[in-house]
Amino acid sequence: QRISDQRRLLERRREFHQAAYTGLSGAHAWVLESLADVLRCGPPRPTTQELQESADSNWDETRRADLEAAKRLYFEALEIVQPLFGEDHEHFTTITTKLAELFAQ
Repeated sequence: QRISDQRRLLERRREFHQAAYTGLSGAHAWVLESLADVLRCGPPRPTTQELQESADSNWDETRRADLEAAKRLYFEALEIVQPLFGEDHEHFTTITTKLAELFAQ
């Protein structure tokens, strides 16, 4: 439940920042990165009981979709961070490292 709440809150923050800041905004980039971090961890694994109760478990599909969404969000964050701070800055290199880790999976 807490992970679902965290995802929902970050998604709402992302929507707010996207609407409120039409230009480049570090705050928007950090929300994108935070949401991508949560998605990168994937959805909570269903319990054995949940698997038994559900004839059609789509955890793997949800996991793949989350990883693709995380990649997209990291790229979006980089598009903001790069012009603001440059490619040598910690904000940029941290996101590129996370993105490289995703592609290595």
